[in-house]
Amino acid sequence: MRRITRSPAVAGLALLALTVGTGSATASRSIGFEPARASTNTGVITLRTLPAEGISWSCQLSMTLEYEINNVRKTVGERVGRITEARITNCVETIGIVIWTMTVLVEPFRPSTMLYQGFTGTLPNIATVLMKAERLGIQIRGGMTTCLYRGDLPFQIFEREGRTRFDKKRFLTSSLAYVEGNCEPRTSLEVQGTVSLSPAQNVSLH
Repeated sequence: MRRITRSPAVAGLALLALTVGTGSATASRSIGFEPARASTNTGVITLRTLPAEGISWSCQLSMTLEYEINNVRKTVGERVGRITEARITNCVETIGIVIWTMTVLVEPFRPSTMLYQGFTGTLPNIATVLMKAERLGIQIRGGMTTCLYRGDLPFQIFEREGRTRFDKKRFLTSSLAYVEGNCEPRTSLEVQGTVSLSPAQNVSLH
């Protein structure tokens, strides 16, 4: 059994500086997404065991989202869609030589639900849309060590140029709780990163 070593943690969260809209304007009650069906996320993410210190990995992410409805009511907790497929590959540990594999516990018959959380900006100008993936599980294997982590993973979609054709997705600093395994110490798992959305999502008010 390999004991997990520790490295400095990253402090702060940019989201704290943003103002989150609550949809109080009477002119619009929902946010629309086009195309409304599927979007693929690809890019590099960072995973790190917590608390203050832990192993870090840089990995490639591929994830498929399915929007179940086009117009989403601006109500916190409103169901938006689901994550039907996700793969984490090519993980490189920042320290050490152990080969690690990551498995996201998401399949078409066992998806992770996406819930609406809010938006940033001032209506009618939406800067980002905030969501979360519900009860997402990630299993880590390396050498004789196997650990399972699970929890809600918040993220935001946005357009790098600040318009309403959103083509980026950022995982907000959050940690998945340790569930089971033989990790020592039994830590949580932090997920960070910004990935691309394809096709880009046109966001509008209704």
